[in-house]
Amino acid sequence: MRRLRILLVRPPQPHQSIGLRHLMICDPIELEYVGAACPGHEVRIFDGILERDLPGALRRFAPDLVGTSGYINAVNEVAAVVAAARAHAPGAVVVVGGVHATGLPEDFSAAAPDLVVRGDGLAAFREVVDRLARGERDLSGIPGAVRGDDLAAGRCGEVPPFTHPDALPFPARELTRHHWERYYYVYHRPVTMLKTSFGCPYRCSFCYCWRITGGAHLVRSPESIGEELERIWAPEVYVVDDDFLLSEPRLWAIHDQLRRRGIRKGLFCYGRSDFIASHPEVIRALSRAGLKAVVVGVESFHQDELDGYGKRTESAVHAQAFAVLREARVDVYASFILNPRWGDREFRALERYILRNRLYYVILQPLMPLPGTALWEEWRERVFIDRDHHEVWDISHLAVPSRLSMGRFYGWMLRLYLRSYFSLWRLPGLGLRTVPPLWSPRVPAVLWGGLKVGAQLLEAPLHYRPGERAAYRRGRAALLAAPVPGPST
Repeated sequence: MRRLRILLVRPPQPHQSIGLRHLMICDPIELEYVGAACPGHEVRIFDGILERDLPGALRRFAPDLVGTSGYINAVNEVAAVVAAARAHAPGAVVVVGGVHATGLPEDFSAAAPDLVVRGDGLAAFREVVDRLARGERDLSGIPGAVRGDDLAAGRCGEVPPFTHPDALPFPARELTRHHWERYYYVYHRPVTMLKTSFGCPYRCSFCYCWRITGGAHLVRSPESIGEELERIWAPEVYVVDDDFLLSEPRLWAIHDQLRRRGIRKGLFCYGRSDFIASHPEVIRALSRAGLKAVVVGVESFHQDELDGYGKRTESAVHAQAFAVLREARVDVYASFILNPRWGDREFRALERYILRNRLYYVILQPLMPLPGTALWEEWRERVFIDRDHHEVWDISHLAVPSRLSMGRFYGWMLRLYLRSYFSLWRLPGLGLRTVPPLWSPRVPAVLWGGLKVGAQLLEAPLHYRPGERAAYRRGRAALLAAPVPGPST
């Protein structure tokens, strides 16, 4: 068995994609998992968000195997990684995997990697490593791995069942050790990511996460979570489950692990408002154990929109959840879907809602029917951006025509961010747990990142191709000629 040199590459974030790189850069946990699945081999991670010279890294390291991954907005960046590997490490096998490769592997056909791996990918990647280590070049017949010629012909096969998460190795975070201090999420710094489950029991129409696992919701044991947390270097931990706050017994068991092992980490996670509102004692206990913030998928405060998104919750419960979190000293990151049917009246109502509910952290996302979701099937005929214009498929750009002009729609997004994040006079009365003192150097750094996001919103109409802008105008004209009534406010 030969010892392989394996280079795992996170591509840079696309220039036109809005937001993330200015307010958060987290460790590439998906590549850390892959690295952990290759014991006995020399593995390195190249983080293209923080590093620049990929050609040089390829030439110096001379890998036998290159692995990379990206979401829908990074398809072109993944293709550039494949091309760089072909040019600067011509003997290397190139593999693409991840969430988007699982759902829409055909999007990577033009990049022409040797393999596209679907599903959790670790078993397939290990098999690739084992065959190459034995000197074999035939990579056919690996479950979940699609060869380039089959991909080009549309023969993508089935996604194998996901491995139970308790059987997975812990992510090899030591592979990104040289970047530890540079990973952050707004004021959570330094931060690392933690995955405690895969999939989701809910079926929201805008989300494809539950589809990736074939509808299964697979959870790790509390003991496994506690053991991993003991090994984590970072003081802040971002739990990236699609929904962490789901099962009261499981959360109490995780809480007991934190207490028994003496783990003191600043935690933040995703949670549904209905669970939060109905389990204040769990939230209080988790807060005492380190929970500092929760991303709440509000999506809308209009019941008809929530019903349309398949959220299976009541709009009135959001305010109850905010109150429970505030009483427990847990900060709220409130996420909203901006409906393209909205006009000025609906945006003003959202502004009042944000201020009335004392929300500071808000996440504003224009409705984007991502391919592979139920929302895509409903809205696909109205999508005006090209499927191959990947950079703008980032859930921050308009994808379907709105009642407002592009400039006014993005102007409202900018105004709402300014009224929430940049109204510093609001901060003393909000009692936020995660915001450092105003004289901390972290405050101007985050505000500077927010200003960069604002600049992107101002220039967002220029990101579209001429044909897309024409399609938007036609779609908007049709919408205004036969307007669909917006929700009552």
